[in-house]
Amino acid sequence: MLNQYPYTNYHDLNQDWILKQMQDNTAHIDDVIKDVDKRIDDIKQQINSFEDEVNDKINSISYEGIKQYIDEYFNQLMINATYDADTETITLQRGTLNG
Repeated sequence: MLNQYPYTNYHDLNQDWILKQMQDNTAHIDDVIKDVDKRIDDIKQQINSFEDEVNDKINSISYEGIKQYIDEYFNQLMINATYDADTETITLQRGTLNG
């Protein structure tokens, strides 16, 4: 009987340690998941903000601005283009390059 007292079961100690480590790791994993979710939400918010900004820029472009851009730049490169505001069409014609 003296050989069994004080009795320490090392398997039980290992199981306790493993369970504690698992609990600690589970808490850490939960924190990582929360952090990743927060970062995903931040990225989604940035994308929505960027999308709104792009839509505002697109909506602010007027037909006159398009006509002016075509007249100034596109015609200089390869063709003569005219914009008809009444029908909202662009007419393309072959032209010669000046240079």
